[in-house]
Amino acid sequence: MRAHSRALQKVKAVRRKTAAPLLAKRWTIRHCTGGDPNTPPGFQEIASTYDNAAAGRASEHTNVADWRSLGTIKFTFYLVAVDGQVPPRNWLNNTHWYAVWDLDRIPECWVSPDLLERMNKPMDADGARTAMQGAKAFRGTGAQLEELLAISAFGAGDDPASALDTAIGGAFELKVPDGLPVAEWHKK
Repeated sequence: MRAHSRALQKVKAVRRKTAAPLLAKRWTIRHCTGGDPNTPPGFQEIASTYDNAAAGRASEHTNVADWRSLGTIKFTFYLVAVDGQVPPRNWLNNTHWYAVWDLDRIPECWVSPDLLERMNKPMDADGARTAMQGAKAFRGTGAQLEELLAISAFGAGDDPASALDTAIGGAFELKVPDGLPVAEWHKK
């Protein structure tokens, strides 16, 4: 068993070394929003679906599956950018603003594919459990996930952010419990 453990440690060291150039890039998370290119969003905190509902604000991105089956209503959602590049998403065509945070400074987060893509809106909890079978998800600090993602995406060439979709098995998302304060809105 000790030889197996030492071999695994060597493999981890080789993977870290191979991924070092990618890990040296700036890894950030972005929240994209805002339909008006001339007016930045009027809010200064990314709030969870739950917190928005409790405050009487509606969310256009939430459906029955979020509330009934996924339990993701106390999380906020982000794209991962590597050196400013985000993966292609059709919905980004309708946004004009983004907020950004350094991934390695996020104390708690998790990554998975977009779980709603596996769900249909009226699905009950049993249907959700079946739909979630085989979904990959990883939880940790931003720094831990940054290393895991760099190792998963190394060899991706000039588009490591898009390689994360392949590594995770679907449209990649990073989730943070509750929300994050917005220091500044950037125009895309």
